[in-house]
Amino acid sequence: MIGLTYVDLPDKSKWRIFPIHNETIGNELLSYTEKVFPLNLFLSTGRIIHLRKDIKQEETHVNDFSFGATYNSSEEETTVVLIIGETARYSNFGINGYTRPTTPHLSQRSHLISFDSVYSIANLTTVSVPFMLSRATPMHPEIYTHEKSIVDAFSEAGYYTAWLANQSFGNPFLMRISENCDYQHYIPTDVKNHDNLDIRLLDYAQNIMENDSKQKLIVLHSLGCHFKYNLRYPDSFRYYQPDLSSETPLKDILNPDDNPDIHLKELLEKTDLLEGMRELLVNSYDNAICYTDYFIDSTISMLDAQNKPAVLIYIGDHGENLLDDERHLFLHATYQGSVYEYHVPLFVWTSDEYRTLHPNVENNLQANKSKSITSMVLFHSLMEAGHISYPQWDASLSIFNPQLRSDSVLYGLDANLKLKQLPK
Repeated sequence: MIGLTYVDLPDKSKWRIFPIHNETIGNELLSYTEKVFPLNLFLSTGRIIHLRKDIKQEETHVNDFSFGATYNSSEEETTVVLIIGETARYSNFGINGYTRPTTPHLSQRSHLISFDSVYSIANLTTVSVPFMLSRATPMHPEIYTHEKSIVDAFSEAGYYTAWLANQSFGNPFLMRISENCDYQHYIPTDVKNHDNLDIRLLDYAQNIMENDSKQKLIVLHSLGCHFKYNLRYPDSFRYYQPDLSSETPLKDILNPDDNPDIHLKELLEKTDLLEGMRELLVNSYDNAICYTDYFIDSTISMLDAQNKPAVLIYIGDHGENLLDDERHLFLHATYQGSVYEYHVPLFVWTSDEYRTLHPNVENNLQANKSKSITSMVLFHSLMEAGHISYPQWDASLSIFNPQLRSDSVLYGLDANLKLKQLPK
C-alpha cells in the first residue's frame, strides 16, 4: 500500500490496527509498475496473499467471541438494510435545507426521517467504518479487532446476512466481515471507472430481498460521492454544469499563459481560479448527491414492494471539503478537520408493516432527530431495529429509543488519530 503510515502515539499497539493511506503522497514509479504485465500480476498476487494472512490473523482474535445475541421478537419476518454512504456531507442534501434540490426523491418519500446533528467519529473511511460497525470507541479502538461486528451479531441472532459492495475490496476488517456472511459480492471495478455506479448493487440486493429467509440483514457499501465526483453518476445526471466531465472549462480556468512554475501559495491567491475550480467541484459533487438520492430511493422502493416489515438506515462514513472557506481545504482526511468532513447525513425509513407492529417507532425517531450524536450509535441502533438483544445493549446509544443521549460536546479522531473535539 502506498504511503502506509502509523501514528506515533504513546500506546502504539492501539493504533497500529489502522493503516492510514496518505493520498497526498504519490509514487509514480510504483503507479506505472502496477499497470505493467507481468509485474502487475506478481504485485496483485502478493497483495492477495498478504490480505488473506491479515484476515486469518484477525480471525484468531475473534473466533471464540460471542455477543450472546438473540432474536427477541415474535415477528416472523424482519428485513434490515444498511447503506454505508461514501463521502457524504450533510449540507449538500436538499432534504437537509440545501439551496439546490439535490434530493427530489427523498424529499417526497413518506416516513423517511433525516437526522440533523450526526457527526462521523473520523474523517476517513478506513477508520470511520470500523467504528460504525463495531463497539470500538476512540479510547478503545482495539475493540474492533478483538470483538466481532454488528453483522456478526445479526448472524448470531439467526439473521441471513449479505454484504454487497463496490469498494474496499482489500480492507482486512471488512473482508473478514463479508467472508462470514451468508452471501457476499464485491464489484471489483476500479473507483476511477465510470461504469462502477451504486445502482449496480441493487441487482444483487433484489435477489436477497426475495429469498426465503425470514430475517435478513443486507449491507450495501456504496461509492457515493467519492472523488472523482463525475465518475459517480451517468451523463443523464449532469444537472449542474459545468462539471468535471468536461475538460474545456478546466482548461479555460487554468490559463495556458500562466507561469507553469507558479507556486501553490500564488494559486491560492488567485480568486478567479479558486471560484472557477469550486464551481466545477460543487456542481460535480451535487450531481453525485442527486444520484445518491436516486440510489437510496430505489432501494427503498424495492423494499417497499416486498410488503414486509423492513427498516432502511443510510449513514455517511464522513464528509468532504470543497474549498469552502479561506483555508482552501479540499477532499477529506485533512489534519485540520472541518465541520464539512464530520457532519454527515443519517436517514431512516420504515415500511408500513414495520410501523404497524411498532406504532411508537416513528415518534421515537422524530423525537431523536435533532439530538447531537456520533456515528457510534449505529451499532446499538441496528440491534434495536432488528429486535436483537444482548447483555451489553445500551438504550442511550439507539436512535430508535427515547433514552438516546444527546451530547453538547462530541469527540472523535483527526487524520492523525488524535482525540479531538468535533467541529459543529
